[in-house]
Amino acid sequence: MIPEFVDGLNLPIGGHFCTVAEVEDRFVFNEGRRTLFQALIDLLRLARRCGFLRVLLGGSFPTGGESPSDLDITWFCKPGTTKISVERECIEIMEDSSDRGNFLFVPFDEGTGPDSYPAKLAFWAERLGWCAKTNMPRGVLLLSLENDDDRLR
Repeated sequence: MIPEFVDGLNLPIGGHFCTVAEVEDRFVFNEGRRTLFQALIDLLRLARRCGFLRVLLGGSFPTGGESPSDLDITWFCKPGTTKISVERECIEIMEDSSDRGNFLFVPFDEGTGPDSYPAKLAFWAERLGWCAKTNMPRGVLLLSLENDDDRLR
């Protein structure tokens, strides 16, 4: 569940688990956001095909701002995932130089099991929730690519 904004604009600090449907309900409230959301769906669909596990969505999209300009996404991948180990189509969304958004990928450590994912996701959510423009921390969204949302197929 996505919490209320703490200041009318930003989520509370930390990572907030949610579904794709919750993201749409909460953050798609104008045509520009609808366009970005469709781009997000396309990226999530590709990331799922690439075998990525979780997504951290930060930046200006998960805020109350009227006009976010892009998507800031961190992909959480299986242990051992590198740009060499994935299909060619997956490499672009692992690089921060994409024109589709700002991307980062974080492979889980070898031996890391699902029981330790929440702690690792919380750590990265706090680190990556920093807003360079305001010099303040803010919340981010955490989504699973293993859910059954038909839009991700």
